[in-house]
Amino acid sequence: MPKIAYKDVSFQRSSLETIGVAVAIVDEYEDQGYDLTLRQLYYQLVARGYIENNERSYKRIGNLINDARLAGMIDWCSITDRTRNMRSNSHWDTPQQILLSAIRQYAIDTRENQPNYYSCN
Repeated sequence: MPKIAYKDVSFQRSSLETIGVAVAIVDEYEDQGYDLTLRQLYYQLVARGYIENNERSYKRIGNLINDARLAGMIDWCSITDRTRNMRSNSHWDTPQQILLSAIRQYAIDTRENQPNYYSCN
């Protein structure tokens, strides 16, 4: 997995220690086949007594992890963001494939005019 440095960052000793602990936690979970979000990493740091549980600490950890990634100290793929979806344009090899795709997606909303239908959306 890539650790790519894009900028030089001078970290304080306490920040370097926190980065070291964060990397160890991420590695621990990766060894078990899991990946962590920033929020999960934050709560692991809180639960293990390394940081306080407050908004200021969360923002500090977010900035610290971002800077550590930019400095090449944390793998860019080691912390996941499950709230962002990768999007790409749909692709077809032939005009017939796009027509078949459109046919499969065609549907009529049979509940549209139902007086007793309730939608939670």
